[in-house]
Amino acid sequence: CAWIAMRETQTAPLTMVARCGGTSDFGSLGMQRINSTPNHPGPAGRALRDGVVAISNDIANDATFYFKERALALGKKSCAIFPMRIAGETCGIMAMYSAHVNYFHDEELRVLTALADDISFAVESAAKEVERKQALDTLQENQRVHATLLGNLPGMVYRSRNDASWTIEFASDGCLELTGYTPQQFYDNDVCYERIILPIDRQMVRDAVEKALAVRKPFELVYRIITAEGQQKWIWERGNGVYDGRGKVRFLEGFATDITARREAEQQVAAQAALLDKAKDAIVLFGIDDTVYYWNYGAERLYGWRADEALGKKITTLSCRDTQARRELLTQLQTNDEWSGELTAFNKSGGEIVIDASWTLVRDELGNPASVLTINTDITDRKRLEARVLNAQRIESLGTLAGGIAHDFNNILAAIAGNAKLVLIDLPATHALYAHVREIEKASRRATELVRQILTFSQQQFVSRQLVKLPDIADESLRLLRATLPPQIEIQKNYVKDSPLVTADPTQLHQVLINLGTNAAHAMAQGGVLNVRLEEVLLDARSKEVSDDLPVGRYACLAVSDTGVGMDAATQARIFEPFFTTKPAGQGTGLGLAVVHGIVRSHGGSITVRSELGSGSVFKVYFPVVASSNDATIQDAARADVVGTAELQGQGQRVLYVDDEEALVFLATRVLERLGYEVTGRCDAVQALAEFRADPQRFDAVVSDLSMPGMSGPEFASAVRKLRGDIPIVMTSGYIREQDLNAVRELGIRELVLKPNTVEELGETLHRVLAKK
Repeated sequence: CAWIAMRETQTAPLTMVARCGGTSDFGSLGMQRINSTPNHPGPAGRALRDGVVAISNDIANDATFYFKERALALGKKSCAIFPMRIAGETCGIMAMYSAHVNYFHDEELRVLTALADDISFAVESAAKEVERKQALDTLQENQRVHATLLGNLPGMVYRSRNDASWTIEFASDGCLELTGYTPQQFYDNDVCYERIILPIDRQMVRDAVEKALAVRKPFELVYRIITAEGQQKWIWERGNGVYDGRGKVRFLEGFATDITARREAEQQVAAQAALLDKAKDAIVLFGIDDTVYYWNYGAERLYGWRADEALGKKITTLSCRDTQARRELLTQLQTNDEWSGELTAFNKSGGEIVIDASWTLVRDELGNPASVLTINTDITDRKRLEARVLNAQRIESLGTLAGGIAHDFNNILAAIAGNAKLVLIDLPATHALYAHVREIEKASRRATELVRQILTFSQQQFVSRQLVKLPDIADESLRLLRATLPPQIEIQKNYVKDSPLVTADPTQLHQVLINLGTNAAHAMAQGGVLNVRLEEVLLDARSKEVSDDLPVGRYACLAVSDTGVGMDAATQARIFEPFFTTKPAGQGTGLGLAVVHGIVRSHGGSITVRSELGSGSVFKVYFPVVASSNDATIQDAARADVVGTAELQGQGQRVLYVDDEEALVFLATRVLERLGYEVTGRCDAVQALAEFRADPQRFDAVVSDLSMPGMSGPEFASAVRKLRGDIPIVMTSGYIREQDLNAVRELGIRELVLKPNTVEELGETLHRVLAKK
């Protein structure tokens, strides 16, 4: 009998594959022994292990034969085991048995060895055929998969030669859809790929490919082609060079796809973005998680962040702080989908800006909130201007109110002060009431100064302006301040060379500097530095710090700074309001800075303040610069000296005195009668005019109040002049506005007496006008 057993690998167990004669379990016994004991010394083990023919010609006496009892029982007395080789490796055995002892000799072994080799060859050939078929099946499957994958790609996979025309040797099925030409047309050189590239792009493409190949890197291209139908397409291509052993480029392999739709969409988006960039508004798109997706040029201008800096960042780190108000806004937005209003934001430098915002909630296809589109307009300047206008209107209203009150109070004050002076003239200094009346007179002087400040603030005080040099005014004011300031306050000054001239009232400029210096000193209770700086500046439309109603031009800038405690924003907002003060009760009237504001505005200038708590304050005053001395208004000759007037006696001249205040008529009558005049006092201008009309030659001079009910002073004076053009007229008033001054000048009236200086000035003024007559 005979059997053949094979194994798939060197370590795998034997498996019977063929048998002839004997019983089915006969060969299995040998294979079990070999599989369980690979180093068994029996003939089957030696043949399989050593790859040689193993003979047992006498099984009965072979100690290595494993199942001799079974073999002898079946009449098997000798055997030969032949190795079977495939590809040089022993992968099985062929066993032959005989019923005779010493059966296997050289001739038998030669024939059987040849048989084993033939069988091995046949098995190997069959295995190779199986492998070939399997490999062919795998190749065909791979080709099918690759063809399917390449066919599904939205473009063309290619291999081309690296020649002048980039001759294509392989192109996927997408070639036709991409170019309008079949792959075969490129293979047959009916069409040259290089020639379908738009001429204007060819050199760019070639340069980019050659540059990438020179450094053995992939190339990535965007260019245009003309298809077989004449259509222009945008192509995106990525490829590599294939190199031989010497580093020479043999082929180009890559992928090209149509991006025309994407390119057109990008161009459309770019065009829309360009339009959005032309908008002055800041247009921003951010997600529900606050990530910025879009940031136009308007946003760059408004917030200071470039688009490449802003995209991908959180909006809360760029412009909108995550406040409770903002979270409430977003909650409201999710309910109503839209919101508009004013917001406070901040720019890259940290500065606050006010924006007029319009927010729209953008939802996805499922209706869920996806992003927020915002259109924001910078209204910081407008809000600043509105605040300035409101503040100016408030101060103007307060000034008008204060001026009106001061005018009425001046009439009362004139009566009190005048009568007190008359009493002091009549009473001896030893009289028991003299000291009391003296105190009344002192109090009236203090009240006079307070009224003067109120009128200065309300710009209703008659002033005289002339050419002045600010350094001279500043030096004189600082000398006065030095005497009153504590020694621990250091005064520094810094004047530019050739400081410009301004037209101003020197007295009022002194008052500006004294008030600002005093205010600074109060802020430096523990000492510090008071600095005064003078320079010429050019203000233009970009000078945001200065009031917007100042015309463009050259200005003298007087800056007064201190190193004191500073002010918060709320205090700065009210600092120029009359009667506003941060001092304890009884330590200030609250008029100091209000007066400064009034003086500066009356001179056509502006004043600003910049301060922070703990960092001191800087006040800057701007006065228009005078180009030459011809531009200056010379001091008005009508301005009366209110100090030290001599009381000159009259000669019995007849005076008509008209004032709607009975107390002032009483006082003026007494004063003028003491000076030797014959006085007719009237409280009604209409009645006084009727009396004058009855006998125009009865009076030698007329004194009239400027502001009276029923008929004003200029109206009364005009009517008097029509009746008698040569009669001297003197005007009195608690305050004189520019328009009032112009009205009386048109009537030829040059004499003005300011209340409450009636006692000091009236006699001198009458003496002067009557002397001229």
